[in-house]
Amino acid sequence: MSSNSTTSTSQLLPPPGMNFLVVIDEALPFLMIGSTMGAVLFAMLLALFFFSTPSLRVKPIFILNVIVILLGLVGATFNIYMEIQTLGMPGMSLPYQTILTMSTINDITPLLVDCILLLRLAAVFPRHQTPPFIWLVIMGIPVLVKVGRAANFVFFLVYEIRDINNLVKSKNGVGSASILLTVLPNVKIEWILQVFDDLFSSGLFLWRIYRDGMFETGQSVSDKIKQLFWISTYNFVFPVLLSIAQITIYIVNEANYLTALYIEEANFYLTIMGLVFATVWAAEGQWQDARCVKNAGAVQMSSVRFAAGGRELDGSEGGTQISQGPTQAMFTTMPPFWKVRE
Repeated sequence: MSSNSTTSTSQLLPPPGMNFLVVIDEALPFLMIGSTMGAVLFAMLLALFFFSTPSLRVKPIFILNVIVILLGLVGATFNIYMEIQTLGMPGMSLPYQTILTMSTINDITPLLVDCILLLRLAAVFPRHQTPPFIWLVIMGIPVLVKVGRAANFVFFLVYEIRDINNLVKSKNGVGSASILLTVLPNVKIEWILQVFDDLFSSGLFLWRIYRDGMFETGQSVSDKIKQLFWISTYNFVFPVLLSIAQITIYIVNEANYLTALYIEEANFYLTIMGLVFATVWAAEGQWQDARCVKNAGAVQMSSVRFAAGGRELDGSEGGTQISQGPTQAMFTTMPPFWKVRE
Protein backbone atom coordinates (compact mmCIF):
# COMPACT_ATOMS: atom_id res chain seq x y z
CA MET A 1 0.00 0.00 0.00
CA SER A 2 2.82 2.36 0.83
CA SER A 3 4.48 1.61 -2.49
CA ASN A 4 1.30 2.33 -4.44
CA SER A 5 0.83 5.60 -2.60
CA THR A 6 4.39 6.66 -3.38
CA THR A 7 4.00 5.76 -7.02
CA SER A 8 0.74 7.65 -7.47
CA THR A 9 2.17 10.70 -5.74
CA SER A 10 5.28 10.71 -7.89
CA GLN A 11 3.15 10.53 -11.02
CA LEU A 12 1.39 13.74 -10.04
CA LEU A 13 4.63 15.67 -9.58
CA PRO A 14 6.48 17.21 -12.53
CA PRO A 15 9.97 15.91 -13.46
CA PRO A 16 12.93 17.37 -11.53
CA GLY A 17 13.75 20.89 -12.64
CA MET A 18 10.31 21.36 -14.16
CA ASN A 19 7.31 23.26 -12.80
CA PHE A 20 3.56 22.88 -13.00
CA LEU A 21 2.49 24.08 -16.46
CA VAL A 22 -0.93 25.13 -15.21
CA VAL A 23 0.71 27.33 -12.57
CA ILE A 24 2.94 28.95 -15.18
CA ASP A 25 0.02 29.54 -17.53
CA GLU A 26 -1.95 31.31 -14.79
CA ALA A 27 0.83 33.28 -13.10
CA LEU A 28 2.96 34.40 -16.05
CA PRO A 29 0.43 36.89 -17.54
CA PHE A 30 0.05 38.57 -14.13
CA LEU A 31 3.84 38.75 -13.80
CA MET A 32 4.21 40.34 -17.25
CA ILE A 33 1.42 42.85 -16.61
CA GLY A 34 2.79 43.86 -13.21
CA SER A 35 6.40 44.24 -14.35
CA THR A 36 5.73 46.18 -17.58
CA MET A 37 3.05 48.45 -16.15
CA GLY A 38 5.09 49.08 -13.01
CA ALA A 39 8.02 50.25 -15.13
CA VAL A 40 5.75 52.65 -17.03
CA LEU A 41 4.34 54.05 -13.78
CA PHE A 42 7.85 54.68 -12.46
CA ALA A 43 8.73 56.59 -15.64
CA MET A 44 5.52 58.64 -15.32
CA LEU A 45 6.39 59.47 -11.71
CA LEU A 46 9.75 60.84 -12.82
CA ALA A 47 8.11 62.82 -15.62
CA LEU A 48 5.53 64.23 -13.23
CA PHE A 49 8.21 65.65 -10.93
CA PHE A 50 10.45 66.78 -13.78
CA PHE A 51 7.81 68.83 -15.59
CA SER A 52 5.99 70.14 -12.53
CA THR A 53 6.61 73.58 -11.08
CA PRO A 54 7.10 74.29 -7.36
CA SER A 55 3.67 75.92 -7.17
CA LEU A 56 2.01 72.89 -8.76
CA ARG A 57 3.67 70.41 -6.40
CA VAL A 58 1.84 71.81 -3.36
CA LYS A 59 -1.62 71.57 -4.92
CA PRO A 60 -3.99 68.73 -3.88
CA ILE A 61 -4.40 67.46 -7.44
CA PHE A 62 -0.63 66.91 -7.76
CA ILE A 63 -0.31 65.27 -4.35
CA LEU A 64 -3.19 62.90 -5.10
CA ASN A 65 -1.61 61.96 -8.42
CA VAL A 66 1.65 61.11 -6.67
CA ILE A 67 -0.21 59.00 -4.10
CA VAL A 68 -2.03 57.12 -6.87
CA ILE A 69 1.24 56.37 -8.70
CA LEU A 70 2.89 55.18 -5.49
CA LEU A 71 -0.07 52.88 -4.78
CA GLY A 72 0.22 51.53 -8.30
CA LEU A 73 3.95 50.88 -7.82
CA VAL A 74 3.31 49.13 -4.50
CA GLY A 75 0.61 47.04 -6.17
CA ALA A 76 2.98 46.12 -9.00
CA THR A 77 5.68 45.16 -6.48
CA PHE A 78 3.32 42.90 -4.54
CA ASN A 79 2.04 41.41 -7.78
CA ILE A 80 5.55 40.57 -8.95
CA TYR A 81 6.43 39.12 -5.54
CA MET A 82 3.32 36.93 -5.43
CA GLU A 83 3.80 35.54 -8.92
CA ILE A 84 7.51 34.87 -8.41
CA GLN A 85 6.65 33.00 -5.22
CA THR A 86 4.00 31.03 -7.09
CA LEU A 87 6.35 30.14 -9.95
CA GLY A 88 9.29 29.29 -7.71
CA MET A 89 7.42 27.43 -4.96
CA PRO A 90 3.95 26.45 -6.24
CA GLY A 91 3.25 24.26 -3.22
CA MET A 92 3.90 26.98 -0.63
CA SER A 93 1.07 29.09 0.74
CA LEU A 94 1.24 32.85 0.41
CA PRO A 95 1.36 34.93 3.62
CA TYR A 96 -2.09 36.19 4.54
CA GLN A 97 -0.68 39.71 5.02
CA THR A 98 0.30 39.74 1.34
CA ILE A 99 -3.18 38.72 0.20
CA LEU A 100 -4.89 41.33 2.38
CA THR A 101 -2.50 44.10 1.30
CA MET A 102 -2.93 43.30 -2.39
CA SER A 103 -6.72 43.26 -2.08
CA THR A 104 -6.73 46.60 -0.26
CA ILE A 105 -4.54 48.29 -2.87
CA ASN A 106 -6.61 46.91 -5.76
CA ASP A 107 -9.81 48.29 -4.22
CA ILE A 108 -8.62 51.60 -2.78
CA THR A 109 -6.65 52.82 -5.81
CA PRO A 110 -9.54 52.92 -8.35
CA LEU A 111 -11.68 54.69 -5.75
CA LEU A 112 -8.98 57.31 -5.22
CA VAL A 113 -8.62 57.76 -8.99
CA ASP A 114 -12.34 58.48 -9.28
CA CYS A 115 -12.07 60.97 -6.41
CA ILE A 116 -9.50 62.87 -8.48
CA LEU A 117 -11.90 62.80 -11.43
CA LEU A 118 -14.51 64.29 -9.09
CA LEU A 119 -12.15 67.19 -8.35
CA ARG A 120 -11.85 67.84 -12.07
CA LEU A 121 -15.61 67.70 -12.42
CA ALA A 122 -15.93 70.27 -9.64
CA ALA A 123 -13.41 72.47 -11.47
CA VAL A 124 -15.49 72.66 -14.66
CA PHE A 125 -18.73 73.12 -12.69
CA PRO A 126 -17.80 75.91 -10.24
CA ARG A 127 -20.27 76.23 -7.41
CA HIS A 128 -20.67 80.00 -7.79
CA GLN A 129 -21.42 79.65 -11.51
CA THR A 130 -23.74 76.62 -11.37
CA PRO A 131 -27.37 76.64 -10.16
CA PRO A 132 -27.52 75.11 -6.65
CA PHE A 133 -29.83 72.21 -7.53
CA ILE A 134 -27.84 71.24 -10.63
CA TRP A 135 -24.58 71.50 -8.71
CA LEU A 136 -25.93 69.25 -5.93
CA VAL A 137 -27.05 66.65 -8.47
CA ILE A 138 -23.75 66.73 -10.37
CA MET A 139 -21.67 66.45 -7.20
CA GLY A 140 -24.09 64.37 -5.13
CA ILE A 141 -24.50 61.39 -7.45
CA PRO A 142 -20.79 60.51 -7.74
CA VAL A 143 -20.29 61.15 -4.02
CA LEU A 144 -23.09 58.69 -3.17
CA VAL A 145 -21.66 56.15 -5.57
CA LYS A 146 -18.24 56.46 -3.94
CA VAL A 147 -19.77 56.03 -0.49
CA GLY A 148 -21.46 52.86 -1.74
CA ARG A 149 -18.19 51.60 -3.19
CA ALA A 150 -16.41 52.29 0.10
CA ALA A 151 -19.10 50.39 2.05
CA ASN A 152 -18.89 47.51 -0.42
CA PHE A 153 -15.13 47.39 0.09
CA VAL A 154 -15.54 47.26 3.88
CA PHE A 155 -17.90 44.27 3.62
CA PHE A 156 -15.49 42.62 1.20
CA LEU A 157 -12.52 43.14 3.51
CA VAL A 158 -14.44 41.78 6.53
CA TYR A 159 -15.27 38.58 4.67
CA GLU A 160 -11.72 38.26 3.40
CA ILE A 161 -10.30 38.56 6.93
CA ARG A 162 -12.87 36.08 8.24
CA ASP A 163 -12.07 33.45 5.60
CA ILE A 164 -8.38 34.20 5.23
CA ASN A 165 -7.46 30.58 6.00
CA ASN A 166 -9.27 29.31 2.90
CA LEU A 167 -7.51 31.93 0.79
CA VAL A 168 -4.10 30.96 2.14
CA LYS A 169 -4.81 27.28 1.39
CA SER A 170 -5.29 28.15 -2.28
CA LYS A 171 -1.46 28.25 -2.52
CA ASN A 172 -1.29 31.12 -5.05
CA GLY A 173 -2.65 34.58 -5.75
CA VAL A 174 -4.71 33.43 -8.73
CA GLY A 175 -6.48 30.85 -6.60
CA SER A 176 -7.25 33.42 -3.91
CA ALA A 177 -8.64 35.84 -6.48
CA SER A 178 -10.82 33.15 -8.04
CA ILE A 179 -12.32 32.29 -4.65
CA LEU A 180 -13.14 35.94 -3.95
CA LEU A 181 -14.61 36.46 -7.42
CA THR A 182 -16.75 33.33 -7.61
CA VAL A 183 -18.01 33.28 -4.01
CA LEU A 184 -18.52 36.95 -3.15
CA PRO A 185 -20.76 39.40 -5.04
CA ASN A 186 -18.68 42.35 -3.82
CA VAL A 187 -16.16 42.17 -6.66
CA LYS A 188 -18.86 42.24 -9.33
CA ILE A 189 -20.68 45.05 -7.51
CA GLU A 190 -17.47 47.10 -7.49
CA TRP A 191 -16.99 46.56 -11.22
CA ILE A 192 -20.50 47.74 -12.02
CA LEU A 193 -20.34 50.78 -9.72
CA GLN A 194 -16.95 51.73 -11.14
CA VAL A 195 -18.31 51.70 -14.70
CA PHE A 196 -21.23 53.93 -13.70
CA ASP A 197 -18.93 56.27 -11.78
CA ASP A 198 -16.56 56.66 -14.73
CA LEU A 199 -19.39 57.11 -17.23
CA PHE A 200 -21.06 59.81 -15.15
CA SER A 201 -18.02 61.84 -14.11
CA SER A 202 -15.97 61.57 -17.30
CA GLY A 203 -19.01 62.00 -19.53
CA LEU A 204 -20.05 65.25 -17.84
CA PHE A 205 -16.46 66.47 -17.81
CA LEU A 206 -16.00 65.93 -21.55
CA TRP A 207 -19.43 67.36 -22.36
CA ARG A 208 -18.65 70.54 -20.43
CA ILE A 209 -15.32 70.95 -22.20
CA TYR A 210 -16.88 70.47 -25.62
CA ARG A 211 -19.82 72.77 -24.90
CA ASP A 212 -17.74 75.65 -23.55
CA GLY A 213 -15.10 75.32 -26.26
CA MET A 214 -12.13 75.34 -23.87
CA PHE A 215 -9.51 75.12 -26.61
CA GLU A 216 -7.08 77.45 -28.32
CA THR A 217 -8.65 80.24 -30.30
CA GLY A 218 -8.43 79.93 -34.06
CA GLN A 219 -8.28 76.15 -33.97
CA SER A 220 -10.03 74.21 -36.69
CA VAL A 221 -12.84 71.83 -35.86
CA SER A 222 -10.62 68.87 -36.72
CA ASP A 223 -7.95 70.02 -34.23
CA LYS A 224 -10.52 70.40 -31.47
CA ILE A 225 -11.95 66.96 -32.21
CA LYS A 226 -8.45 65.48 -32.22
CA GLN A 227 -7.62 66.96 -28.80
CA LEU A 228 -10.96 65.91 -27.36
CA PHE A 229 -10.37 62.43 -28.76
CA TRP A 230 -7.03 62.03 -26.97
CA ILE A 231 -8.23 63.26 -23.58
CA SER A 232 -11.36 61.10 -23.79
CA THR A 233 -9.31 58.08 -24.87
CA TYR A 234 -6.92 58.22 -21.92
CA ASN A 235 -9.38 59.26 -19.22
CA PHE A 236 -12.64 57.72 -20.38
CA VAL A 237 -12.64 55.22 -23.25
CA PHE A 238 -9.96 52.77 -22.11
CA PRO A 239 -11.07 52.43 -18.45
CA VAL A 240 -14.77 52.17 -19.28
CA LEU A 241 -14.39 49.75 -22.19
CA LEU A 242 -12.04 47.49 -20.24
CA SER A 243 -14.40 47.51 -17.24
CA ILE A 244 -17.34 46.59 -19.46
CA ALA A 245 -15.25 43.87 -21.12
CA GLN A 246 -14.30 42.21 -17.84
CA ILE A 247 -17.91 42.27 -16.62
CA THR A 248 -19.24 40.88 -19.90
CA ILE A 249 -16.67 38.10 -20.12
CA TYR A 250 -17.43 36.93 -16.60
CA ILE A 251 -21.23 37.15 -16.95
CA VAL A 252 -21.27 35.26 -20.26
CA ASN A 253 -19.23 32.38 -18.85
CA GLU A 254 -18.02 32.25 -15.27
CA ALA A 255 -15.38 29.72 -16.30
CA ASN A 256 -13.56 32.61 -17.98
CA TYR A 257 -12.93 34.32 -14.66
CA LEU A 258 -9.19 34.19 -15.28
CA THR A 259 -9.51 36.27 -18.45
CA ALA A 260 -11.64 38.78 -16.55
CA LEU A 261 -8.96 39.00 -13.86
CA TYR A 262 -6.27 39.64 -16.47
CA ILE A 263 -8.32 42.49 -17.93
CA GLU A 264 -8.98 43.89 -14.46
CA GLU A 265 -5.26 43.84 -13.66
CA ALA A 266 -4.38 45.68 -16.88
CA ASN A 267 -7.24 48.14 -16.34
CA PHE A 268 -5.92 48.87 -12.83
CA TYR A 269 -2.70 50.28 -14.28
CA LEU A 270 -4.20 51.87 -17.40
CA THR A 271 -6.66 53.84 -15.25
CA ILE A 272 -3.76 55.30 -13.26
CA MET A 273 -1.80 56.07 -16.43
CA GLY A 274 -4.72 57.83 -18.08
CA LEU A 275 -5.27 60.02 -15.04
CA VAL A 276 -1.60 60.89 -14.56
CA PHE A 277 -1.07 61.46 -18.29
CA ALA A 278 -3.36 64.49 -18.25
CA THR A 279 -1.55 65.90 -15.21
CA VAL A 280 1.89 65.35 -16.78
CA TRP A 281 0.60 66.99 -19.95
CA ALA A 282 -0.58 70.04 -18.02
CA ALA A 283 2.61 70.17 -15.93
CA GLU A 284 4.73 70.01 -19.09
CA GLY A 285 2.86 72.99 -20.52
CA GLN A 286 3.37 75.05 -17.37
CA TRP A 287 7.05 74.04 -17.34
CA GLN A 288 7.44 75.30 -20.91
CA ASP A 289 5.77 78.59 -19.98
CA ALA A 290 8.09 79.03 -16.98
CA ARG A 291 11.16 78.41 -19.15
CA CYS A 292 9.91 80.84 -21.79
CA VAL A 293 9.46 83.55 -19.17
CA LYS A 294 12.84 82.89 -17.60
CA ASN A 295 14.76 82.77 -20.86
CA ALA A 296 13.09 85.81 -22.41
CA GLY A 297 13.20 87.83 -19.20
CA ALA A 298 9.71 89.04 -19.94
CA VAL A 299 6.83 89.52 -17.60
CA GLN A 300 4.15 88.44 -20.04
CA MET A 301 3.94 84.71 -20.75
CA SER A 302 3.90 83.39 -24.30
CA SER A 303 0.73 81.47 -23.61
CA VAL A 304 -2.01 81.99 -21.08
CA ARG A 305 -3.84 79.22 -19.32
CA PHE A 306 -6.96 79.31 -17.28
CA ALA A 307 -6.42 81.41 -14.20
CA ALA A 308 -8.62 82.82 -11.50
CA GLY A 309 -11.27 85.10 -12.87
CA GLY A 310 -10.56 85.14 -16.57
CA ARG A 311 -8.60 84.22 -19.66
CA GLU A 312 -6.82 86.14 -22.40
CA LEU A 313 -8.86 86.82 -25.50
CA ASP A 314 -6.66 89.27 -27.35
CA GLY A 315 -2.92 89.72 -27.05
CA SER A 316 -2.64 92.83 -29.22
CA GLU A 317 -0.50 95.82 -28.29
CA GLY A 318 -3.55 97.65 -27.09
CA GLY A 319 -3.63 95.48 -24.03
CA THR A 320 -5.01 92.22 -22.80
CA GLN A 321 -8.74 91.77 -22.69
CA ILE A 322 -10.02 89.66 -19.86
CA SER A 323 -13.31 87.82 -19.79
CA GLN A 324 -14.92 85.85 -17.01
CA GLY A 325 -13.45 82.39 -16.92
CA PRO A 326 -13.22 79.31 -14.76
CA THR A 327 -11.66 79.25 -11.34
CA GLN A 328 -8.06 78.69 -10.30
CA ALA A 329 -8.80 75.01 -9.74
CA MET A 330 -8.86 74.49 -13.49
CA PHE A 331 -5.26 75.65 -13.67
CA THR A 332 -4.12 72.33 -12.32
CA THR A 333 -6.90 70.04 -13.46
CA MET A 334 -6.90 70.60 -17.22
CA PRO A 335 -4.42 69.66 -19.94
CA PRO A 336 -2.36 72.48 -21.45
CA PHE A 337 -4.12 72.65 -24.79
CA TRP A 338 -6.96 74.59 -23.12
CA LYS A 339 -5.16 77.86 -23.45
CA VAL A 340 -5.16 80.93 -25.64
CA ARG A 341 -2.04 81.91 -27.53
CA GLU A 342 -1.19 85.36 -28.62
